[in-house]
Amino acid sequence: MASTTTQTGKPAGHQWAVLMATSGKKHWPPMGRTQWPLTTLYCGTCMPRLQLDYARNKQGIRYAYYICTGRATRTTTCTRKAVPVGIAEQLVTDCYQQIAITEQTYQQLAQRVEAAFDERLAERSQAIDDLTTTKHRLEAEADKLGAAARLGDSSGVRPRGSRPGS
Repeated sequence: MASTTTQTGKPAGHQWAVLMATSGKKHWPPMGRTQWPLTTLYCGTCMPRLQLDYARNKQGIRYAYYICTGRATRTTTCTRKAVPVGIAEQLVTDCYQQIAITEQTYQQLAQRVEAAFDERLAERSQAIDDLTTTKHRLEAEADKLGAAARLGDSSGVRPRGSRPGS
């Protein structure tokens, strides 16, 4: 499995959470991400973080693995063995493939969301149109009342607060 390296020279990639693959807990991956956040791997047995460590085999080849911090510091009685980085990456990748939505489902959801936004926009536009119509009607009535008050029209329409015969 190809993986890139971080600025510290440590491997990066789908090193997100062995916990997700080993304990059944599932979290949605960030959409569009090609690398998962580092330092978020947890032991599926006793829950402390897993730490990335390096060792050399008999041939002198350096390899990376994750080990439970509780086991490494002897603060827990964890018996989980170290997990090679490649296996952890594969476990997490497999977990995400199980919980990921298909492209068809994504497209259907995107269409539903877009339709909901279009509906809300149409409702908002209709509400604005209704308010504008009401505003124009009220302005026309106010103009009519103002003109009647200025002309002293005796059509029976009086400005508010005026008394009959005044």
